Amino acid sequence: MRLYDLFVAGGICMIPLAACSVAVVAIIIWRCIANARVAMDADSFLREVEEEIRLQGWEVALAVCRRTPKPIGSVFATAIILRERDSAALVESVQDSAVKHSQPLEWGLNTLGTIATIAPFIGLLGTVLGVLRAFWNIGLQGKTGAAVVASGVAEALITTVAGLSIAIVAVLAYNALLGWYSRYVENLQLAGAEMARCVKSLLLRSQGEARREAVL
Repeated sequence: MRLYDLFVAGGICMIPLAACSVAVVAIIIWRCIANARVAMDADSFLREVEEEIRLQGWEVALAVCRRTPKPIGSVFATAIILRERDSAALVESVQDSAVKHSQPLEWGLNTLGTIATIAPFIGLLGTVLGVLRAFWNIGLQGKTGAAVVASGVAEALITTVAGLSIAIVAVLAYNALLGWYSRYVENLQLAGAEMARCVKSLLLRSQGEARREAVL
């Protein structure tokens, strides 16, 4: 039986199931592309920003952070802007910034979770409607027998198979993407905290040098 024939045999519930399957595939592809774009080498970028602070000053380093089209750039920029705060408050602010600027990376996760929940129910509804239609046709035609009933039930179960298949893919994708997102936020917070400590160290050093020059 061809895919089109299965789709037609599944009845009207195959339409929302098809929409769910397209949505799942689209979200997976989009999230993989978006995740690859924001991948970061925190240590390398930290060294780059630290070097800019030492050689060019705070404003140049801030401009470098703002030109970086990744959450890590915004997080490091927050550390530079709020460098006058005490260490504990600075680390907390930077970690909050990491969560805030990572939120767009959650896009699609709620949709995947919703599809994983409702797809089996849509499939079950399609099966119930299919069985109802099969028995209705048997009553109208006056034909009975195991072969006739089995044929109708087999067609009705198509939506259940489709719904479960979509839900399985959606659950696997949801767990994988959620795990990646959690690790990304955690690593971004750690990088932000390290940047905050680096900023405070450089600030205290520059203030100490300024005081010594003032004394001299």
